[in-house]
This record gives sequence, C-alpha cells and structure tokens, in this order.
Amino acid sequence: MKNVLKNLTGLLAGFVIGLAIAVLIIVLSGGDLAAFKSASDVESHRLLWAIVSSLLSLILAMMLNIMLHEAGHCLLGLLTGYRFVSYRVGSLTLLRDEQGRFHFRRYALAGTGGQCLMEPPARETGVPYLLYNAGGVLMNFMVAMGSMLVLSHHDLPMFWECFFMMMVMAGLLMGLTNAIPFSKSYINNDGRNILALWRHPELRKDFESQLRMAAKLTYGKRLSEMPAAWFDIHQAEGYADSITLAAQVNRIGWLEDQNLYEEARAYLEQVKAATPTVPALIQMEIDGEQVLLELITTGRKEVVDRLWTRQLQSYVKTAAKSSAGKQTILFAYELIYEGKEQQALDRFSSVKASLNRYAFPGEARAAIATMEWMLEEKSRQTAGQQYDL
Repeated sequence: MKNVLKNLTGLLAGFVIGLAIAVLIIVLSGGDLAAFKSASDVESHRLLWAIVSSLLSLILAMMLNIMLHEAGHCLLGLLTGYRFVSYRVGSLTLLRDEQGRFHFRRYALAGTGGQCLMEPPARETGVPYLLYNAGGVLMNFMVAMGSMLVLSHHDLPMFWECFFMMMVMAGLLMGLTNAIPFSKSYINNDGRNILALWRHPELRKDFESQLRMAAKLTYGKRLSEMPAAWFDIHQAEGYADSITLAAQVNRIGWLEDQNLYEEARAYLEQVKAATPTVPALIQMEIDGEQVLLELITTGRKEVVDRLWTRQLQSYVKTAAKSSAGKQTILFAYELIYEGKEQQALDRFSSVKASLNRYAFPGEARAAIATMEWMLEEKSRQTAGQQYDL
C-alpha cells in the first residue's frame, strides 16, 4: 500500500510539472499552438516574462490554496455548528480567546502549511465530522473550477493568464492530495480522517475530545483541568490510526500534568510497544516526552542518549520557539542531564515572561508547573545531600 501511495504522489508531482510546462507553452504561443514551431520563434523578453509570471503565479497559487483550504474547513465548520478557535497559515495564527477577543500569535507545526481549529458543538448524535473535514477539499475544487471559468470567458494579460492556470493546477493538486485517503509522513490527510471516522465510529469520540482539548488549551486551561473522560482511548480492536495515537499522546500529557510521571512513563512505553511504526511527527512527539519522563523518573542515561538524536534535538528546538511544552524538555535536559542550572533557570524565566504570547497558554501554564516541580525536586535533593554530609 505504501508503494502505491508513493507512486501516486510521484504521478501527481509529474502531473504538476507537466502542466506547468504546458502553461508556459500555451502562454508563449498566445493560445495558438499551431503557430508555435520552436523556441526560436519566441522573443527573449516574452520568454523571460512568461517564466517569471509562471513562477510567481505558482507560488501565489499555492499560498492562496493553503489559505483557502483552511478557510474551507472554517466555513463548513461554522455551518455545522462549530465555534471558531484559531486559523493558522505558516506560523502566523489568528485565535479567539474564551471571551471572544481576537489575538495574533506565532505557532508552527512541522509538515503543515496551515491549520484551522474549531470547537465542535455539543450534540447527542455525536460530532459532525464529514463536512468539517471535507471543507478544505471542497474549497480547493471550487477554486479550481472558478479559475477555469475565468480562463474560458476572459482574454487576460499574460500574468493573469498564468495566475489562473496555476490556480487551477494548485487547486486540483491540493484537493486531490487531501481527498484521496492516506497518511502522510506526519499525520492523516482529510480523506483518511473521514474514512477512519466513518469506518470506526468509536474514533469519533477521540476526534471530538482532541478538538475540545485544543480549544481549552487555547483558552488557557491545562489538561489536568479538563474532564477525565476526554482522555479515555476509544480504539477499534486491532486498529491503529493517528487519531488514536494523538489521543494517546494527549493522555500521556494529562498524566504528566497531574505529576503522575511514573504512570505516564509506563503508559508511554506501552504505547510504543503496541505501535512500533507510527507517523514521523507523532514519533517525535512520543520520543520527546519519553526523554522528559526518563529524566524525571528513572534517569537512565543510556535511554536518554539513545532517544536524544540530532533529529529529535532539531525537532524539539525548532518546536520550542512556539511551544512551551518543548521548552520543558530542553529545561529538563539542561537541569538534570547537563547540570546547567543557570541556563535552565533562564529558560524557565523566559517561558514565564512569555506566558500570554503562546498560542496555547494552557500548555504554557502546565509547562511552568512542571518546571517548578523539577526545581523543587532538585532543591529537596540538594538539601538532602547537604544533610547527609
């Protein structure tokens, strides 16, 4: 199955490159392919402008389709009773707090160009998942169709002709790659989410809980302040999916936030043993949490050294720019493993000072509490050693 998906991705990439070349030829020929004999028939300045127009148009079309894809999730979410929480393009995030006020924050998630988070409505019939997940795909296809109509009914200057052709290409590509169900190297696409939630109704509770958690973290609530029922895992027998894996990662965080570190470490090891192969993003999340829990509990140096690879270090350090939870991992490594107490204290002070600048202040509050717990533990250990002397 993986080989099929890789081949499909390669075919789609080839499709885009082929279409880009076709756009260039069409633009250069002015739409009259019969009159286009060779590249020597094209004036150099026209060739240069066509290339520049195509490249600029492709970049703009991809950026706009990412933005419109997330707007599609937002629109269909609102139409089915969801409440707006945040809208992110790149790392720039517009969020709404619990009082309805809007703020701009910075938050980045590896492997994603954008994200729209919505709080689901409370319904006895269950969370409405179909239109919310399909909204982005539908928007991309509508943009592609609209761009086709503009091209077919208007005689446009070269740049705008390139632009709308690229909008067709980008809309179709983004729509197809999100509609055809498969898991990317980091997480489910929209089609895979819809398929998983349709085939396995028990996963819908996890999906709903994850959206509610994200909303509450945005509003400043810690995981430990949320209902325990949200952290029960509803997994289909013999079925593993990134929805379930994400729920398991949230349960680990929930246990940590109650200072149940031994229990969290045992549960994490159980998850890793049951699912040896997981999407790359979730693997990084799990390994980062395992480093933290190892440092806090057993302190097994060989386990920390095995996990703390250059790849994981790079991921955690990059994510720490906008995630207080990742700052906690770096803090623990500096304080416990390296013994760099002042460096750890500086990091702790920085996170406290930035509490209200994080996209998820609830996560930041939990991170501060965990760092305070580690400092208190270190202080008690130091006092105990002094007493023994």
